[in-house]
Amino acid sequence: MLIKQIHPSKRIVCFDEFKHIYFMEDKPYIIFTSVTKFINTYFPKFDFNLISLRYAEKNGLDVEEVRQAWKDKAKLGTKVHNYASFLLTGKQIYATISNSGEEKHYFKQVKQAVKALYFFGLQVECSECILGDPLWKIGGTTDIILRYQDSIHIYDWKTSNEIKTENVYQTALPPIAHLSDTNFNKYSLQLNLYEYIMRNNGYFPWAKQFIKRIIHVTPTTYTFIDVPDLQKEIKNMLKMKEIT
Repeated sequence: MLIKQIHPSKRIVCFDEFKHIYFMEDKPYIIFTSVTKFINTYFPKFDFNLISLRYAEKNGLDVEEVRQAWKDKAKLGTKVHNYASFLLTGKQIYATISNSGEEKHYFKQVKQAVKALYFFGLQVECSECILGDPLWKIGGTTDIILRYQDSIHIYDWKTSNEIKTENVYQTALPPIAHLSDTNFNKYSLQLNLYEYIMRNNGYFPWAKQFIKRIIHVTPTTYTFIDVPDLQKEIKNMLKMKEIT
């Protein structure tokens, strides 16, 4: 499926879901780097097979069962995103949303989180919004963009077992080596990069403030987690991209 969205420049940003690539419609031969890939460039590579093997050995588990569980968790995350988008827009997307087994517990929390967003007066600007930066050739898809008065709220759904804020064993790579290698920092940089793209491409020019939060969903609760301002880090990462 090819998803298109209007860029503030009136050009069209495209996302090819099958190939998982972003580009401008008038220059399809210039492939953008995805936001996720760009962020991951500045962290040690995640070796799925090696890390799952170590995890299985450490916890006395079967490695294939661990790998399958992790893959199932990723699929669950996609279903949670789809359900949230359905609640926010009324549009059924990508795949049929079921409500059975473990999913129903997550969906219940998503529903409560959406109610909370509306309770506090936030209004949906865009769900699963395609963003693009032609200058830096970076593209990505936000989970939710909401509006409250003169501020824009960028939220991201996460179903990780834990949002880790510390890692004493490993850090990110230069120029952000002062940050720990944690999923919280990766998520925070992702949301900050979305903010950077919006500010520098003229998305929501009326906005006086950009607020970023993670919505962490578990089978029993949901939590809104504030994300720090990492615009300085994003700019340094982009400078590094320019050099390389």
